[in-house]
Amino acid sequence: MFLSYLRSSAFCIVLLTTICLSSASAQQRFSAGPRIGLNLSKFGGDVRTNKFHPGLSAGAFLMYSSLNHFGISADILYSQQGAAFRNPDGTDLNYNQRINYLEVPVALRYFLTLAGNFRPNVYFGPSIGFRLNAKNNLVPAPNNENTQSFNAANLGLLAGFQLNWKAFGDRQRFLI
Repeated sequence: MFLSYLRSSAFCIVLLTTICLSSASAQQRFSAGPRIGLNLSKFGGDVRTNKFHPGLSAGAFLMYSSLNHFGISADILYSQQGAAFRNPDGTDLNYNQRINYLEVPVALRYFLTLAGNFRPNVYFGPSIGFRLNAKNNLVPAPNNENTQSFNAANLGLLAGFQLNWKAFGDRQRFLI
């Protein structure tokens, strides 16, 4: 029940934020809009045939930057993660795992310039992910629902740099 409420609330927040605030700006301090990206994830450990599994990352962001070098931002993102691997002994065993999350990263930012059309910044902060669902595809038994096999919430850290150009909006981000 809680997860269904969380999903519908998150969807409404993302939709309203994207529609209402897609290019909001007040005295050059606030910016908001959609975010879309690509996740490349894989399992850790010693699986030799472990491969990156591509997934969608989409949602909305809100950023505040003060008149000096500092700022803060928060995102609400739907994030597809997982992994894929093959059995190394040549048998016909393929395994694909998909885990979908609602992620809420919050980042403290340091802008390298005070103003202008180009404002690069570095950022870091926590990110919490709420598991929405999970499925695996194993060749003998496809489409297995295995949501309960994964933690209901994940806490992580993010760090990276972002290049903000006025002409393109505040949407160019590179995550380490």
